[in-house]
Amino acid sequence: MKAKRRHLAVGGFCFHFGVVPALLVLLAMLIARERPGTQRLLWMLAVTVFFAFGARSPLFRLCHAWLPGIASFRSRARVLYLSSMIVAALAAIGWDSLWSRFVGDGLVVGRSTRDRGFKWASCVIFAVIACELGTFSARVFATIPRSAWRHDSSISQFFREHRTIDRVLSGMGLYDDREAHQDGVQKLLGYEPFMFLCYALFLDALTPEGSKLDPGGFQLPSFRDLHKPLVDLAGVRYAIMPVEQREIAGWRRVATGSVPAEITQPQSEPSHLPSKPWDYAIFENQSVLPRAFVIGQVTESGNATQGSKLPRLLEQLNPRETLLLQRDIWPSDSARASFATATIESYADNEVRI
Repeated sequence: MKAKRRHLAVGGFCFHFGVVPALLVLLAMLIARERPGTQRLLWMLAVTVFFAFGARSPLFRLCHAWLPGIASFRSRARVLYLSSMIVAALAAIGWDSLWSRFVGDGLVVGRSTRDRGFKWASCVIFAVIACELGTFSARVFATIPRSAWRHDSSISQFFREHRTIDRVLSGMGLYDDREAHQDGVQKLLGYEPFMFLCYALFLDALTPEGSKLDPGGFQLPSFRDLHKPLVDLAGVRYAIMPVEQREIAGWRRVATGSVPAEITQPQSEPSHLPSKPWDYAIFENQSVLPRAFVIGQVTESGNATQGSKLPRLLEQLNPRETLLLQRDIWPSDSARASFATATIESYADNEVRI
C-alpha cells in the first residue's frame, strides 16, 4: 500500500506524525533499541496507542474496570497527545543514532566540522518535517467560507415572523444551533459537550418507550416516541420535522417547505456533503405549557433526583397538577395554589423578570 503520510484515526482524533518521523522512529527501533530509555519509550508508545482505541481495546476495558479515575476520561483518544510527544522523542533518538553511524569516527576530520554538519543536517530534516506536517495541517484546519453556509432559510423566516420565547424541537440538519442563535430561537436540543445531569435525566424520560433522544439533535424521534406531558413541560411550542411526519393529536402542521443543505460547496471542489434540499414540516404544539406558571401541589422524589429512578418519576408526572421536588417544605395544612400562568415581564440573556 502506497501512502504519502502516516496517520491513525482513533476516536475522532487524527494521530499524525509524518513519513520522516515514522522512518526515524523505525531507525530507533532497529539500531538504537539498546540505547538507555529507548525501549521504555517504545513500550509507552505501544501502551498509549493501544489504550486510545477505547472499548475496542482489552487494555482500556481492564483499566476502566480496575483503575480509579479512568471513567472520568471524556475522550480516551486524548492520550494520543502523549503518544505524539513519545514519537518526537523516539525520532530524535533515531536521528542521533543514524548520524553517529553514518559519520563514524574517521569519516569526518575535526570535531567542529562534524558539529556543523550535524546542525545543518538537523535543520534540513526539521524543515522537511515542518513542511510535511504543515501541508497536512493546512488541509485539516481548512475552514468553510462564510458564503457557503446556509442563511436566511424559510425556517428562519418563519421564526422571525413568529417571535416566541417558547422552545423549538429541531434536528441539526434542518435547523442548526448557529441559525437558531441568529434568529433568537431557544432549541430544546443542541450540541453540548458537558451536559448537566438533571437535563440528561429529563431527556431520558422524554422518550420512555426505549427510542432514546439524541441530546445533540442529530437524530430526531417521531411524535409517537415522545412523552407528550414532558414536551409540554419543556415549553416546546414548535417542532421541525421531516415532511414525512404525519399530523397526530396535539400537533398541528402550520408550515411546510424545503431548505438547502447546511453547507454548499463550490462545484469545482469534491464534497461528501448532501447537496439536495431537505423537505420539512413545522408543527405547533396545541397543549404547550407556559414557560412560567404557578402550581402548589408537590410530589416528593426523595433521593431519586441523583439516580436512574428520576426518569421513571418524571414519566408518571402530570405537570399541570403537581411539581416534582426532593422534599415538600410547605406545611401540609396550608393552602395550595392551583395552576395559573405567570406573566413574564422581560426575558433577556442575563435577566428574566416574572
